[in-house]
Amino acid sequence: MSSQKDSDHRLKVKPYRLTLEAKIQAGELELTSVLSSQREACKAMGASSAYLQSKPHESFRTMQKENKVTVDDLLYHLKLLESTGESGIEELKERNKLSVGTHTTLKLGRTRDFFLTPSVDQVALETRASSLATRSIKNDTKRAALELSIRCMDLTTLEGADTPEKVASLCRKAIRPDATDFSVPSVAAVCVYPEMVDYAAEFTAGTSVKVASVAGAFPSGLSNLNVRLSDITDAVSRGADEIDIVLNRSAFLTGKYIQAADEISAAKEACGDAHLKVILETGEIGGYDQIRRASELAMVAGADFIKTSTGKIPKASTLPVVLCMAEAIRDHADKTGQIVGLKAAGGIRTAKQAWHYLVVIGETLGQEWLNPDLFRIGASSLLNDVLQQLGKLETGRYFGPNYVTVD
Repeated sequence: MSSQKDSDHRLKVKPYRLTLEAKIQAGELELTSVLSSQREACKAMGASSAYLQSKPHESFRTMQKENKVTVDDLLYHLKLLESTGESGIEELKERNKLSVGTHTTLKLGRTRDFFLTPSVDQVALETRASSLATRSIKNDTKRAALELSIRCMDLTTLEGADTPEKVASLCRKAIRPDATDFSVPSVAAVCVYPEMVDYAAEFTAGTSVKVASVAGAFPSGLSNLNVRLSDITDAVSRGADEIDIVLNRSAFLTGKYIQAADEISAAKEACGDAHLKVILETGEIGGYDQIRRASELAMVAGADFIKTSTGKIPKASTLPVVLCMAEAIRDHADKTGQIVGLKAAGGIRTAKQAWHYLVVIGETLGQEWLNPDLFRIGASSLLNDVLQQLGKLETGRYFGPNYVTVD
């Protein structure tokens, strides 16, 4: 019975939230405008003057008695109720500090951007992704697609059993994927743990292969912020060209968007000249609306790349997820002029899958994104399948896995 009541209440909240957002978008209300009374708050969202007297709004009433409450606070309160069924006083107090301008690290426009991200049409998105997956690549362009897949690849080893010797072997393969065919290009980067960065930097020195390192309490992203930043600084000092961190999903999923964004901004600063990839871990943060919001959050906070997954959970990269993120990148670029890259990672094992991702990126973001500066595929086993496909193009015969190196 309780869950039914929660569900009914969430449905009642939605039209008021939509009314409030429409007024903000039309310029009738400013996010920073103070709502001095419950009557004024109800009027702002088109509700009756008694609407806020019900129990689900108790935290908002308490907040209004103790602090100046803004339109942004009201919108946040409604979004919490709609998404979780409850709105806590502590979350509202933290949000209120931001909306009245006492949070010194808050960047201009960040609050508005996070909460006005468009809703994603799930059916349309998945239909579009399925349609793109049916595109075929003709034989005369297949080699170019296979070689592009290699050039955009981050060859990865992230195991507790990693050793300098294993990293050396990985780097040799990254530089020259096929020892018998020098025309096969090098991969974009090798991705390792911070402790292995010294060795990767040594083994790839003088080549085009970059060194990427996970950092910041990978894969959970849950440790003291100073510890995470120190981890990033250490990896960069060892020679990492790129840093892969994980979005603080604990903060994101509890609505602490500004905290999550500020942590990304701090990580970007700790990176110095190294590029920052932010892993959303899309299999843990919810549906497409959440993926869209997390993508926007990471981009506004300073990410050079947004990335699907750590590869450490079963739900990893999928075509609809990558399409959702690509559309967020496209719209962000149109709105701000900021160009952000995308990395698909987790569960990508075959050349055919790689082709599908190339099609999604090309059709959504354009040809200018189809290069290793703006698109990457995280892989550990994918390279061998691509090499086998290249061998088939050359000889007409498909060689088995015994004809390629394991690492």
